[in-house]
Amino acid sequence: MWIATWYLSLVLFSCPNCLYLCIGRATAQSNNITTTTITTTTTIPNTTTVATATTTAILHPVITISKPQNLSVVNVTSRSITITWLAPSDGIAAVMNYSLYYTNGNSTYIKPLANINTFTIPNLEPFTEYQIYLEAKGEKNRVSERSNMITQFTDVEGPGPPIIMNATCIPGTSGTSIFLQWASPEHFYKSVDQYIIHITEPNFVKNITVLSPKVGLNLNYNEYTVNNLTDNTMYELRIFGATHSYLSTNLIEGQGSDSRSVYLHKDCDIIPSLKNNHSTIESTKSLLIGLCCVFGLLFIVAAVLFWQCHPVCRVYFHAAYYYLEDPPFVSYTVPTLPNSDWWKHKEESHVVTVDDFARHVASLHVDGDIGFSKEYEIIQEESMNFDFSTEASQLPENKSKNRYLNIVPYDHSRVKLHVNSMQGSHSDYINANYINGFEKANAYIGTQGPLPSTIIDFWQMIWEQHVHVIVMITNLVERGRRKCDLYWPNEVIETYGFIQVKLLKEELMAMYTVRTFQVQHIRAKKKKNSPLGRTIYQYHYTNWPDHGTPDHPLPILSFVNKSAGANPPEAGPIVVHCSAGVGRTGTYIVLDTMLKQIKSEKEVNIFDFLKHIRQQRNFLVQTEEQYIFIHDALLEAINCMHASINKKTLKSYLQTDISDCKIASFATDFEKHYKMITSFIPQEYLLLSANKPFNRNKNRSQEFIPVENSRVHLTPKPGVEGSDYINASWIIGFRRLGEFIVTQHPLQNTILDFWQMLWDHNAQTVVILTDMSEDSDSLVTFWPVDSTTTLDSDNFKVKSIQEDKIGNDYETRDLVIQSVQDDFMLPVRLIHSKYSVRELSSLIKLLEIVQMWHLEYQNGPIIVVDKFGGTDAAIFCCLTTIGKQLQHENLADITLYAKLYHNQRPGIWKDIENYLLLYRALELMSGGNCFNVLPSSSITSINNVANGSQNSPTLPNGNALSPNKQNGMLIS
Repeated sequence: MWIATWYLSLVLFSCPNCLYLCIGRATAQSNNITTTTITTTTTIPNTTTVATATTTAILHPVITISKPQNLSVVNVTSRSITITWLAPSDGIAAVMNYSLYYTNGNSTYIKPLANINTFTIPNLEPFTEYQIYLEAKGEKNRVSERSNMITQFTDVEGPGPPIIMNATCIPGTSGTSIFLQWASPEHFYKSVDQYIIHITEPNFVKNITVLSPKVGLNLNYNEYTVNNLTDNTMYELRIFGATHSYLSTNLIEGQGSDSRSVYLHKDCDIIPSLKNNHSTIESTKSLLIGLCCVFGLLFIVAAVLFWQCHPVCRVYFHAAYYYLEDPPFVSYTVPTLPNSDWWKHKEESHVVTVDDFARHVASLHVDGDIGFSKEYEIIQEESMNFDFSTEASQLPENKSKNRYLNIVPYDHSRVKLHVNSMQGSHSDYINANYINGFEKANAYIGTQGPLPSTIIDFWQMIWEQHVHVIVMITNLVERGRRKCDLYWPNEVIETYGFIQVKLLKEELMAMYTVRTFQVQHIRAKKKKNSPLGRTIYQYHYTNWPDHGTPDHPLPILSFVNKSAGANPPEAGPIVVHCSAGVGRTGTYIVLDTMLKQIKSEKEVNIFDFLKHIRQQRNFLVQTEEQYIFIHDALLEAINCMHASINKKTLKSYLQTDISDCKIASFATDFEKHYKMITSFIPQEYLLLSANKPFNRNKNRSQEFIPVENSRVHLTPKPGVEGSDYINASWIIGFRRLGEFIVTQHPLQNTILDFWQMLWDHNAQTVVILTDMSEDSDSLVTFWPVDSTTTLDSDNFKVKSIQEDKIGNDYETRDLVIQSVQDDFMLPVRLIHSKYSVRELSSLIKLLEIVQMWHLEYQNGPIIVVDKFGGTDAAIFCCLTTIGKQLQHENLADITLYAKLYHNQRPGIWKDIENYLLLYRALELMSGGNCFNVLPSSSITSINNVANGSQNSPTLPNGNALSPNKQNGMLIS
């Protein structure tokens, strides 16, 4: 025993900290501090005695402060929000300072505050929603929970200045009236509700209030006649726009226009006196004579100087400003690979005919896509064994020009720049490679997204390679990471080195944006009968995820068709870039090339082509998922072409009165096409939310329910199962991904959910296509019937403002959703049609009415309601979308949008007759020229191509491709 005591003393003596920790343990327990005990067991040699040493570590606990209380708004202006709050329940002494968070869209701002209880947030945007909350901070970095979050809109600001277009004395009024015409302000918030005409003359000042024009009139120009004025008087006029406050009843006046003076006299309609004319003529003569003398003198001086300096000056003048001849088609001789004509070297195991392609893809998909995995693994292994040099990319002056260290161009296929005399231009290097296409060497240039240091090089390459089309398949920032730098001008002209770029036009579509640039070399030599610059189109796909693939192949097929088809036959390569210039870039190139091979050879050879182009730029088609997507997309294109509508049959249908048309007679011709449109059948997991027991009673019919990837989400209520569910689906439009929400007529138990959906998604236009007399018990009135009643929710209440009619066919109801927590209000208009969508002339009129109203509210979607959220709503959305496409592109791709709509809300095309109603409506909308605006691929059978049909597809600009250079797609 004494030996054990001696040994334990030795341990404690050799480790003093152990003694301190043992003593500290008792202290820690008395102070209620969390401790961690570590026990060390030691066996004393040659004995059975065990000595145990216990080490206790003291851990400081994480103690949080309770959250700040009663956060609320006390004052709001257009540029500021004043908030107040109470200290946490722990007391003000527990707080050292606060952190204020306020969010606008995707931007979050953090403001450190002292230990105060009120603060005014400055420098905010007018008419903008902000979400605000606080955190308290105490000693030793203790942090509280978040306070309650409040949502607040800032007020509007007054509109910008109107522009007076015309202010004249009106003939025949004896000089007592002025006609005024002005353009609406370019900048305003919410709306311009009134105009104030400010009239000044020496004896009085007068203000006249004019209401803004109503829907249906020209919203860009306004007119007013000012009467009862005095003749022989000079009047000065200014016009001010005004907007009703969003938060009060005040009228907020904006900036005034430039003043315009008008002299009224009785004879204002008579030509001015000859005396005045004579004076004007004499003045003009004197001015012209003076100008002629000046120009003549300058010409003589210039001629003398040029004659004296001719031998030397002319040479240097020419060298300084016209040193550059128009570059040749390719800046240097590009080495071609042995198999650049890869399509002629067919390995039978990898060439698949169009007819067999569906079976081939199905076989690769079996057993969890094992066939794709094996093929892609072979391609990856062969690529790793390539021994191509990349020496240029590793030079010290070039390393910083690579966005990613491992994505560098092969030397044998890289694009070389001309080394010019510009300061800093010492290298011919750019991270870009030539890539072959179908029956065309160097059809593409694959490159990375430009860096700030390579933007000048990028535009130099565009100019030297005679590029007319740039395909961009990345966003500038994705998932918070910079993927590409802005390399084009947003508004003004920008000069990059010697290349001047001007943005002519920017057109935003739901999936992509098209920008048109005018590009010229500021030192290029001008040739006779040829323009100095060049028009370049940038096709920017904005909905393709990094390393991933699009949700559905149809939009990307349409994008490939339009972008590749815009490249003229005599143009240089199409420049394709994403971020690294390999994954999405390679996918685009393979898709476009394979579609050309399908059209020309009726066969597909993805495997060999990808192996071939990976010898020109590494890592093309970067993931197995992208490799699978290429196959699925090409299969979709082939299926669409096989199931194209027979033109003769469709023409017969359109020429037959619908009341006499027996759709059964057309079933054989259209059945295949209709089945292709409606082929998607959702798996059970895609209908998970709609089929949950607590949500099933919210569905009017199980035939029309939302799929997970397109269903509309509500703000969930804590502890309430299914509170985020409503039977509603997002539907794509021409300009926006979420342009529409299609939903069923609300049930009694989903009325508040319906209004919650409008509130959550800032929707201000509701189109009701329900015939409520059909089933008055089930089809309930879901809005307040008069101004004395409200619909009340926990967060808002719905009030009726007024009812109106547009003719005898359409009813409108204006309502407001008002927050119960603050003064925020959301105005909403319901537009109710009395006619069925099958009354096409009335339906087309309804489309116009809705669009005219919705122009004022571009933030939220249009809510479209029919009984089940089905066919009628889908017809409305589809016709709205193709109407915009028709106006913008003179094209109406019904096949594309009908198939996408079915995928977003399966079952909406209940039968062939409802689907073909779209074509009958298009016939009306196009003025009887339906076949002139349909994509050629959607009405031309594949058999026609196989039989050598010489019908050339039409490009977006209206030019037909020659039969041997058909760059069109299988589906437009």
